[in-house]
Amino acid sequence: MSSCALVFARGDRVLAIRTDSTNIDATAQQAELTRLAPTFAAAFDED
Repeated sequence: MSSCALVFARGDRVLAIRTDSTNIDATAQQAELTRLAPTFAAAFDED
C-alpha cells in the first residue's frame, strides 16, 4: 500500500488531501496530487 498527502495551511486554516492505493505506486499518486494542486490551492484561497 502506498499513500501521499498534500497539505495547505494559512493562519487557522488547514486543508489536507490524501491518497491511498494498493495498486498505484507512490510516484503516480504524487504526480496526480501535483497536477491537482493548483485547483486545491485556488479553492483554499477562496473565502
